[in-house]
Amino acid sequence: VAEGVLLITVRATDSLGHEETVTRTVTIDRTAPALEIIESGAPFTATLLNRPVALLVRAADATVTATLDGQPYTSGTTIATEGSHTLSVEARDCAGHLTPRTLTFVLDFTPPAIRNLNPANGATVGTMPTSIAGSTDADAVRVEIVTPNIVATPAGDATFQLTSVPFAEGTNRFTLRATDRAGNSAEVAYSLIVRTAAPTVDILEGGTPIAANTLFARAITPVIRYSDPNATLTATLNGAAFSP
Repeated sequence: VAEGVLLITVRATDSLGHEETVTRTVTIDRTAPALEIIESGAPFTATLLNRPVALLVRAADATVTATLDGQPYTSGTTIATEGSHTLSVEARDCAGHLTPRTLTFVLDFTPPAIRNLNPANGATVGTMPTSIAGSTDADAVRVEIVTPNIVATPAGDATFQLTSVPFAEGTNRFTLRATDRAGNSAEVAYSLIVRTAAPTVDILEGGTPIAANTLFARAITPVIRYSDPNATLTATLNGAAFSP
């Protein structure tokens, strides 16, 4: 007998011509209910998200029950707690057919951090570096310099190295960005001062540099001029400490 609505008719006639007719309508249902879990109008298949979700649970001609992490879940309720979640759903129709379904997914709203930078952020170095090394979180999948676009994939221990960084003499500024598997990202403003040359020093008198072995027929007041205001200056006059 095929599935669907059937009409059964029984007619009984005796020898005297009496007749009785009985009809019954029955439904044959051998199919378990179709269960849907929908998010934003589409079937929910995600396992990792960086945003809250509201799941619509439904089944035609069936009673649906759902639990989230072991607690009753009402269809359409927003789930906004970070971490791993398990949604268990059952749909049971009037014929007793049962359709179960279980989904496990993770909500991650936390961006990865960038730490242990080498050269250190804000430092001053005396040799020209070519790379920036550091570490990030275990779930980070990408670390980059935004401009120019230089990308590194973190190693298994969450360390990374950005190579061929275009450092130049003076102050260098870059924006570093780390992105994790869920799509969360965080940026760090990075700066490094590079000074590979020694500071220049001039000894002046009356605003003019004094040449070596210059002969003066008068008293002079030497003035020291140097290019790096952060340099430590020491001076001597005939071997004794001198403060110009």
